[in-house]
Amino acid sequence: MARRCSVRDWTAIVDRVTHAAGFPRDYHVVIERAPLVDCFGTAEAVDIDTGHFRLVVHIDLTEPHAADILIHEVAHVLDWRPLTPFTRDHGPTFWIYLGEVWCRYHGTY
Repeated sequence: MARRCSVRDWTAIVDRVTHAAGFPRDYHVVIERAPLVDCFGTAEAVDIDTGHFRLVVHIDLTEPHAADILIHEVAHVLDWRPLTPFTRDHGPTFWIYLGEVWCRYHGTY
């Protein structure tokens, strides 16, 4: 059975993913782990006017799965633009951000 991502591994994942994401300075992104019922991760706009977001990744994931889910949720935040509504859609620009962050995280970009 695969082992759950440790706190130490999770901290390293968050550091690497946020570095790979390169969030704009005016974004405030809180990243945490918690038990989730219906999904592996969520991206929530806490205050869209000020660029505050909350990302949650399911606590029981393995290290590689946790990293992939966090990268996915980060792509949602990067896909937000100040003059457009925040959505959880998977449109063309979402996939561009996902690919860019994934490649930077894995060192292939």
